[in-house]
Amino acid sequence: MVDCEDAVWLAIGVGGRSESISSDMVARLSSFGGAGSVSFSDNAVQGIRRPPPAMAVAGWLREQAGVARLTAEVVREDATAVECRALGAKLRAAATHLLVLGSGTFTWEPTDTAPVADVHPIDDIVAKALSAGDLSPVAALDADVCRNLRVTGRAPWQVLAGATETAAIAVDSAVMEAPYGVTYHLASWRIG
Repeated sequence: MVDCEDAVWLAIGVGGRSESISSDMVARLSSFGGAGSVSFSDNAVQGIRRPPPAMAVAGWLREQAGVARLTAEVVREDATAVECRALGAKLRAAATHLLVLGSGTFTWEPTDTAPVADVHPIDDIVAKALSAGDLSPVAALDADVCRNLRVTGRAPWQVLAGATETAAIAVDSAVMEAPYGVTYHLASWRIG
């Protein structure tokens, strides 16, 4: 259980360019139920901006959980596995609560009458890796294949692989769901 009043989350998600986002940001949230804004801390003062969608969701999750503040690392979608793991290794010592955001495959097309129900092999690899607490298979995912399948989680998961490379991981839960043809992976781990 996280002591939310003192907790600091580090969110990792994908965006058009790599950047660090401080906890004083207020983010514009223009989807996920309507327009509005979310903040990265209770004392956020920086002007409203439109961050990558994953970071807006991270701000919303921070507010819902009552976490004191959130900082973020945005990683480019086309970052190599080596770049992602290097960023993860750099973050390893600094982060105690990681929030990693991204989705699995996106198999639904607007012309489809129903979403594809089959699990793509990439989603199977990710689900097994998250369930086992061993991200070495995820570290080998191909960026081009993932981009073609609209997998937004590849780079953030590879950052997580670098951050947890030498850690002993206890898996609390790991779930994979694919509503409406978009695959989501949710896992809760403890390091130690």
